[in-house]
Amino acid sequence: VLLPLYLACSWGVCIYAAGRAPPFPHASNFKRNTWEEYNLGSLENLEVIFDLPPNYGPAIEPSHIRLCRALIAPDKLPLLTANGQKQRILIINEEEDTLGVCSDSRNPYQSVLRMFASSIVAHVAHVVGRTNIFYQHNCGIKMATTTQVLAQWIVGTIQQFLPPFFKNNLPPFLKINLDKDSEEAIVPIVQESCSRCILEFESLVKSGVQITLDNTFPNCLFFPTANTRNTASGKNNMLMRRVQQQQRMSAHPSTVQLFKALIQPLRKNLRLAAEEWRDILQAMEGDQLWWGNLEKQQFKDFNKFNMDGAIIYLDCDNGDCSRPEAKGLAMPLHVYASEIARSVNNVEIFVTASCSNHPCGEYAASVKNFLDQYLPHKFVTLHIIQGNTAFAYSRMTLAFQLFATPSLGSILPFLSKAHYGTVIQAPTLYPWMDNLIEMQENNMLTHAQQLGGLHYFSTVLVPLMETPYKDLENFLRLPIHPSLRTMECPEIRGRMGKWVQDMRYAANVAQYVSPIIGYAGDADYVYKYTTQEGKYRKPTTYRWEDAFDTSCPIQFIDRAGFCILMYKMELERVMFVGDSLTFHWSQSFWKLMQHTNTPGNDTVLHWDDTLDCSSVGEGLKNVKIVFIRNDQLDGTKELPLFGRPNCFLDRPKERGYCHAWQDRYLATKAPTLLLVNTGAHQHKEKFFHDDVIRFVDFVDYNNRSSDVVLFRTTAPGHQHCKNFSEPFATYWDYAKNAIVEEKYMLYDWDKFLPYNYYIDWLLNRRKYKEKTLAGFRNAKKEQKITIELLDIYPMTVLRPDGHLTGVDNSIEEFLTVKCKNCRKFNKRKEDCLHYSLPGPIDWWSHLMFSNLKDIFDKRLLDTLDMDIMEEQHAEGGHDYYN
Repeated sequence: VLLPLYLACSWGVCIYAAGRAPPFPHASNFKRNTWEEYNLGSLENLEVIFDLPPNYGPAIEPSHIRLCRALIAPDKLPLLTANGQKQRILIINEEEDTLGVCSDSRNPYQSVLRMFASSIVAHVAHVVGRTNIFYQHNCGIKMATTTQVLAQWIVGTIQQFLPPFFKNNLPPFLKINLDKDSEEAIVPIVQESCSRCILEFESLVKSGVQITLDNTFPNCLFFPTANTRNTASGKNNMLMRRVQQQQRMSAHPSTVQLFKALIQPLRKNLRLAAEEWRDILQAMEGDQLWWGNLEKQQFKDFNKFNMDGAIIYLDCDNGDCSRPEAKGLAMPLHVYASEIARSVNNVEIFVTASCSNHPCGEYAASVKNFLDQYLPHKFVTLHIIQGNTAFAYSRMTLAFQLFATPSLGSILPFLSKAHYGTVIQAPTLYPWMDNLIEMQENNMLTHAQQLGGLHYFSTVLVPLMETPYKDLENFLRLPIHPSLRTMECPEIRGRMGKWVQDMRYAANVAQYVSPIIGYAGDADYVYKYTTQEGKYRKPTTYRWEDAFDTSCPIQFIDRAGFCILMYKMELERVMFVGDSLTFHWSQSFWKLMQHTNTPGNDTVLHWDDTLDCSSVGEGLKNVKIVFIRNDQLDGTKELPLFGRPNCFLDRPKERGYCHAWQDRYLATKAPTLLLVNTGAHQHKEKFFHDDVIRFVDFVDYNNRSSDVVLFRTTAPGHQHCKNFSEPFATYWDYAKNAIVEEKYMLYDWDKFLPYNYYIDWLLNRRKYKEKTLAGFRNAKKEQKITIELLDIYPMTVLRPDGHLTGVDNSIEEFLTVKCKNCRKFNKRKEDCLHYSLPGPIDWWSHLMFSNLKDIFDKRLLDTLDMDIMEEQHAEGGHDYYN
């Protein structure tokens, strides 16, 4: 009988197991990477006889204090026998520490950083020639003895799964050692810091306070924090407060430099542990022995989704809500709305077990309820998990996006992430993050040290509410801080809301001066010809009411407002490039500028005209408006005629028009607003990806930095659109109707949403690279062209009414019955993709105009001193922006 064979390779060791989970992969390394690298022989063969002098210090001393004593006073080291000789050697195993560093599940943040601090002291000792001082956290030894190791990830601490720090005999590609320059820089800093550590600890002992993990945190070294809580009482209060003050003052400038040097190895070590968990998980697919009662399909879904999704981690500030002093923190919902990428596969809300039994569980339920409405097309799930475990750390580290209210249980995963994370400032929890962000903004970090995907928000801009919550629901819906609106509103606007009938809007904004002559204008032409004045086609009477309207209203576009904005942005040309939907958008835009003529017609593939801005105000320049039909956004040089498609000739199912546009775009240096789209004619994701990548590469290669590019998402059609006379109320109403019947399948409307996700992912990756390189000390500083997403999908899918063959379009009856002599009627196929004009497409221009104003305002704000602005806002205290 052949049993299934599983393979897990990590840290240069491959472990085979027949029919069951492999043993803990670090086990072999812990056994062989212990002391033999220092030529002392294996731990099993080393005769260790401790001769601990009474004045050396009790075993309760934290490992970093004992190591600091050895570094500063090596003559007081204990004697032990090694290879038959008495030597002064200090060997510290963290597993022997009675403080419980390895097993602490209430706050791994302190334990992990303590382990790292001790590793640094031991490493520095070897750098200066003290090769008789050793530290090994050994927290994984006990885990190495179990055959159900993967199950231990669910309950085991992250300390028990971390690889050794700074080991010399790992494979070269896995080494986490410091470079020579970093070592030279940190040696004097560590030596000086160790002296402070010992004095601080001795003061703590004299205070009579019980020694715990909380009050012996190694902030004296390189993680300055004010987190230490007052656990003393009575006569010891004064001394304890003095100790705490000394700890808070430990943010010595040298500690910042030390932290800067060590940030890369710390992040790499944490990430390696998480990646090992991922590799084992993937290798174990199909073997459920370790997973308990989880069904095979659930396992596959779990494995599939978690790496590409977003995780929201909710816990109390100190990482353990069961403590009396624990505070649950809440932040407004707009942070999630603006920060969660459209392209994530799913959103998982991780609520720690202690949080679920704490008032912070109320906040978790509110977040879940909001995201169900805001992201109706995503899988939004809420899980109650054991906090501060290896599982939690690994999942947070590997997730595509990570969100969390300030908590010690999440800050290290934020630090080790390679992708995107959103962090809120918390000086009382992790003040060193302020230093790190400041160094990054001042270009003081190397490329490897960069936190390129980290969004760090000041509590001035994103206020926090702590338990017990007061009026939580109103707090969650606080408006966006004015300083954040230019950044958040383009991400939020148009994604959540509803269509409401508004006859004032219909009368004052929605109607064109004259109907469009052509296919898109038929419905309006007939209605105005046959209907008494003062009444309007029903699809033109609906106004979008945005859920974030108080912070991010959609402003109506008109000629005066658009001309002024173009002048301020120094843009001289607008180019529409795309398919027939983009053609109708260009016509809608032109009519919203109060023109009487119709630009282009249904049989031409391009048009251009001039928007008269000089008559709007003195000094304003006219703007050139251009439309070019190119379904693929490709670089063709052809000028095809209508009726002779020239696109996708290598793709049997696809035919389209691709008119030359790139040469015309580059022919003039006039700063341009480029409005583009592709997708409706694409039937395979690979081809769509190729076309979009080629377009972005073209724009980046030419890098016309004064230009602005808005890439419009694609909205699908609505089957049986003749049956709808009003908008859908919710996305779920649309989804019920989106189960496509066979005759509509050839359009592949179901692929449009994944296409939109891909564009979002591509543009986010581009921004991530820009942000990372922008902070790199040696990076070439070059302004990049602006490329943003214009997401019309959420609002447009709610409009099954107003399509060209909708119930409001009676052109056939009009031309064949009521007005036979008006013009010849050319019967057309059912069209439930395009819209009649005016109609829903007009809102694409309103959305574009509103987002463009934010882009302009952001450019202005980027030139201002944000620190001064925040100080001005901070003077008002926590009044939530007055």
